[in-house]
Amino acid sequence: MKKIIGYPLNIKVLAVAVVNISEDEKEIYDWAVYVKDVPGYNHEAEKYNVATRGSKTNKAVAQALFPDFDIEKYRL
Repeated sequence: MKKIIGYPLNIKVLAVAVVNISEDEKEIYDWAVYVKDVPGYNHEAEKYNVATRGSKTNKAVAQALFPDFDIEKYRL
């Protein structure tokens, strides 16, 4: 199962974590973070565009934005 979690950096820039997670949501298989400019009208709707068309961040940025996720499972 894939889960997309939005993290607004400001009104027009959105970071999202794309997380491959078990069906019971107890285990994260891997994850990645993408960043993209957005219109800023509805981050909940815009996060899907960021997940498919955004620029992938490196591990350091991903860990800073989502410190609760295991960095060893970051998808390179």
